[in-house]
Amino acid sequence: MEINSPQGLFSKRPALRAFVFYSLGIASGVYVKIFPLSAIFIAVILAVTALIFHYKQAVKHATLLLYLSLFVCGVAQYQVATSGFPPTHIKRIADTNSHVTVVGEIVEEPDIRADRTYLVVEVDSLTWCRRKLKSSGKILVKIREQSTIFSFKDRVRFSGNLFSPGGPRNPGGFNFARYLNIKEIFGMMVLSRGEDLLLIDNPYKLRWTCILNVPYEFFVNRLVAPLRRILLDGYVKYLPKDQAALLAGFVLGERRNIPDDVARLFRDTGTLHLMAVSGSNVAIIVSFFMFILVKVNRRLKVVITLVAVVFFSFLTRNEPSVVRASVMVSIGLLGLYRQRRPDFLSFLGFACLLLLIIKPLWLFNVSFQLSFAACAGIVYFAPKFASVIKPGKSLVSRIFYWLYLIFVTTFSAQLAVLPITAEYFHRLPLVGLIANLPMIPLAGILTISGVVFLPFILLGDIVAAIFAWPVKLVMSIIIPLLDFFAGLPMAVINVSPPGIWKIVLFFAVIYIMTEFIFRRRLSFAGILLSISSLCILVWMSYLKGPQTESLAFIDCGPDRAILFSGADGDNFLWYDCHEEGICQQLEYNLIPFLYRVGINRIETVFTNDKSKLSYLEDEISIGSFLEPSDLKAIKPSKIMATGPYISRESILNKRVKFVTLETDNNKELLTDGLFFKLRAAGCECIIAGGLSARYATSAISKALILELPWTAQPYGPVFEKLKELPPELLVFSPDKSRLPSVWNRQQLTYMNNRIWATKISGSFRFRFEGAKVSIDYMVKN
Repeated sequence: MEINSPQGLFSKRPALRAFVFYSLGIASGVYVKIFPLSAIFIAVILAVTALIFHYKQAVKHATLLLYLSLFVCGVAQYQVATSGFPPTHIKRIADTNSHVTVVGEIVEEPDIRADRTYLVVEVDSLTWCRRKLKSSGKILVKIREQSTIFSFKDRVRFSGNLFSPGGPRNPGGFNFARYLNIKEIFGMMVLSRGEDLLLIDNPYKLRWTCILNVPYEFFVNRLVAPLRRILLDGYVKYLPKDQAALLAGFVLGERRNIPDDVARLFRDTGTLHLMAVSGSNVAIIVSFFMFILVKVNRRLKVVITLVAVVFFSFLTRNEPSVVRASVMVSIGLLGLYRQRRPDFLSFLGFACLLLLIIKPLWLFNVSFQLSFAACAGIVYFAPKFASVIKPGKSLVSRIFYWLYLIFVTTFSAQLAVLPITAEYFHRLPLVGLIANLPMIPLAGILTISGVVFLPFILLGDIVAAIFAWPVKLVMSIIIPLLDFFAGLPMAVINVSPPGIWKIVLFFAVIYIMTEFIFRRRLSFAGILLSISSLCILVWMSYLKGPQTESLAFIDCGPDRAILFSGADGDNFLWYDCHEEGICQQLEYNLIPFLYRVGINRIETVFTNDKSKLSYLEDEISIGSFLEPSDLKAIKPSKIMATGPYISRESILNKRVKFVTLETDNNKELLTDGLFFKLRAAGCECIIAGGLSARYATSAISKALILELPWTAQPYGPVFEKLKELPPELLVFSPDKSRLPSVWNRQQLTYMNNRIWATKISGSFRFRFEGAKVSIDYMVKN
């Protein structure tokens, strides 16, 4: 591997610079609100001015103005992609949350699962408010049962409530709306049965069967789709169930049947990019064809490899990650077609610029960011690291050099994606550096074998079974190998998200170090960027101020989650899991929230069922778990009579007390008769959301913050007690009754806006700043 260019990162690479300025424009569009036509007008003015400067031989000024024009174009593209919709676009109608009748076409293969089915429908017309309108845009249809009656390109009619997908309810939580918007899906509809959708005739069906009119449709429906189905059926027929699912993921991007524990092994070992089709698989296809065609003319070899890449992309249903990788690889191959020693970093910049012009929202897609970072790391760092060792002439030295190339390639990619992985996944799989050494060759063997499996399947059962035997052998190695790597000490480190400026500082420092080590020069631009990032980080830390005590109510759907953080760094968590089976809210909401706010240890977790919180214990350092049965054994410090019950108050530590309720006659602990008193900033907060609603009056007393169960009705005794002893702030939390929500709380009008609930506002946090309490809306709607 050779260093292709002696220049620095951006020297004589206009495409890469253009990509950077255009990307910065798209990212700035989130914060800069401007009418798209105004932005386009500004961009044209800047471009014309750049041409004038160019003709006047002021090249530097012309170049700067041209890049600024691209920056403004990026802003305009973002505004068009997110708000420039025509009046009848599906986004505008979904925002009204109305009942509509939709006519459209299924534009992706149905996602069929055991208990539900997802369809992506491109809308061409709808009936809304008794008016039939031409429309456009995609919607996601969820059917609450498994349905196999629909196929790609089916035309359907259905009716239901059309709504916009919801955004995140917690900082760091999964942003479902953004995920769908990046895929250009702006509406959702939920239907009970597959029969609620009516298949209708396609007016273009006769024309679509003609290869001369629409070759694309013929190629996809008559060639690619049947071959894909043959492969999937063949995997299931000739391989064990789990191996078939994994091979389908390697080759075709079919991830639905891969067990969760297997997916977690890939994630924890830094090999997740191999589990499902991505840039890694495209690189494997390219490497395979370039290897077997090594004796072929360079230009013919490039053409054949390009055809293979395009076909593989269609075979994987043009998954966005594969399309991105295919475009990048194709432009690189075209560069190789034209030049013997192309500058791949320039081609990468051009490819990404082209992708973002077509799909500007891809910039916010973590897969796109990881793909670009990994490719840039390989192209920029790997040649430099590879130049340290020269290949020998003996077989042993060549094998060693080949392994070294795999290592430096993996290391370069891992180094480049390190901060992005920390930002989005809150973990660093350090073992990935060594896990990828055996896994990349194995993944290459399986990817190629999975494609080559096709002719053996067509030849019959005996031939296919013989070919399947070595595939089974390789597949049987993967899981034990991943188990071994995942079990190594320090295989995965959980981290807090670094934030944008720490990521910038990381890349700037790595660039400075690389330039100094390999070229013996100091990059002025890198040093300036590092100092600027460091100053911004110090300034942001100063604005943040010292840590104060806070009480956060975290939206975890049906579960109840409350986090108290002390000024000394101690954290206490109340978590009641109201889901049946495994507690999914831990992975999707609570853990991302804790990482986002920088918490990696909790002193005590108060919970109704410790057995459901094993995932929390795996991800976060926990001092102790306390269930109601554990608290019952603690000797009370005070016993009081409250109506028909006896309250036993016990001191747990300097901050937390708890109260258990007993019946007056038999002295037995009442089921769900437990609540807490928390001391924060010299004031008392009552945490009683885990209390049964029928005992709510026993917890109401004068307090700064009072938490009650959601189904505690705001009338009768509860209303009278609240009116007599009103807290400063009242919070309603989810309880296990799962009864219909009590939304009508206007009887508590004397409390104005002091009533809070995660079901209504998402997560929120109370900060105790001396005698003052400030309230954070933790998610912007």
